[in-house]
Amino acid sequence: MRLMSLMCPSLRRATTVLRLVSVSSKYKNRVDVKVFSNCHEQGYHVRVAGAPGNLDYLNLWFAENRNSDQMVLYHGNGYRDEPCGQDWETRQYFRSVEALASEVLKQINTYLKGVK
Repeated sequence: MRLMSLMCPSLRRATTVLRLVSVSSKYKNRVDVKVFSNCHEQGYHVRVAGAPGNLDYLNLWFAENRNSDQMVLYHGNGYRDEPCGQDWETRQYFRSVEALASEVLKQINTYLKGVK
C-alpha cells in the first residue's frame, strides 16, 4: 500500500495544488515550501524571499477550508511560519484546486517581478 493513499483527503488536495504550480528554476533559492497546520487546517506554506539583501517575504498558506470543501488561501508579508492576525483577513476561497493553483502562481509571479 502506498503511504500517499493514507494521507488525509484535505492535505491530498493541497498537494495537488503544489503539483500544478511551477516557477522558473532561477528562483529555486528564493522559494521555500513547508507543511503547515493550524489545528483546524492542514496544507502548505510557500515562502518567497525578496531580492538578495531584501528582508521582505511573501507568505502563502493554502489548505482545504475546515468548514467546507472549498480551498482557502491566506497571504502576508514578513518572516513567519504561521498566519497571524492580519493574514486571516486576506483569506480567499476557491472551489477548485486549479483555480487556487492559478492564484498562487499569479501572486508568486507578481511578487517576484516587483522585487527584482
